[in-house]
Amino acid sequence: LFHIDNLEESGILPANVVYSLSDLYGESFEEFKAGWRYIESQKRLRAIQTLAELCETNYDLGYELLAYLGFEDEMPEIRAASVDLVWFDASEKLFHRLMALAEDHSPIVRAAAISGLGRFIYEAEVAHFNGQLAEMARDFVVERYYDYLEDVQVRRSALEAASQGSHPAVPDMILEAYQSPEHEMRVSALFAMGASCDTERWRDIVMQELDSQYPDMRFQAARAAGELVLEEAVIKLFELANEPDYEIKTQAIISLGDIGSNEAKRSLNALAERATQEGDNDLLEVIEEAIEYSSFMGGLLLPMFDFDEDNE
Repeated sequence: LFHIDNLEESGILPANVVYSLSDLYGESFEEFKAGWRYIESQKRLRAIQTLAELCETNYDLGYELLAYLGFEDEMPEIRAASVDLVWFDASEKLFHRLMALAEDHSPIVRAAAISGLGRFIYEAEVAHFNGQLAEMARDFVVERYYDYLEDVQVRRSALEAASQGSHPAVPDMILEAYQSPEHEMRVSALFAMGASCDTERWRDIVMQELDSQYPDMRFQAARAAGELVLEEAVIKLFELANEPDYEIKTQAIISLGDIGSNEAKRSLNALAERATQEGDNDLLEVIEEAIEYSSFMGGLLLPMFDFDEDNE
């Protein structure tokens, strides 16, 4: 608690604190809980955000008890941020808690909870979660999207969550959002196009938006091009990978790895050569991971065509 109470805006926590908070349970957690409420709200929020970022990349960390404590916090930002602490959890317990938070009086909490429900909708699509519960979530988020009096961030989250599943309303929702006069809804529509995996329906729009004048639209179009495996997008993605905007650049590289065609691999190799020459090790790491992913996925597909010549 001392380290959290003295947490600066940099959000840096000592490694021993990061791991000790992950191991909290029983009496240790009760002692932590008793002192937690006396810490300034902004510092509590900063701690939650810092730990959420860390557990995204370190699967050894788990903050379930801290997340549920955060769900009860009086500060809406903390309730919302706590959802990210359990991004990996697909339990029915969390599902029901998120359904409750999706009715919170604060729109930022509702938006965060609905985003979390998108994971359960997806997990049910691949048979890793209770289908009946996921259907409840699908119907709920579709209803939220069509509530035009709802906060736009909540409606965006509802669209993005619904696109993770196969609700029949999703194509119409995406098209309506894309035609919206609200720029943020159009951004979410592009996200949803990629998440829907409906390549033939959204191919032309995604290709068009790779040339958008808006950086956030180009970012989402690059993301969607990878998810939809648009081989015709490789040349444009290579161009985007040379943009000064780092987020667009890295997303274009990731999408080239997702597409994994020979042309995409050649583009990644060219980008790797340039990053090496420029000494950009951070970007080189992103490129190497994309190349590795592309090779891995190619290896999974090869057995499909490994015919026995003796049987021809």
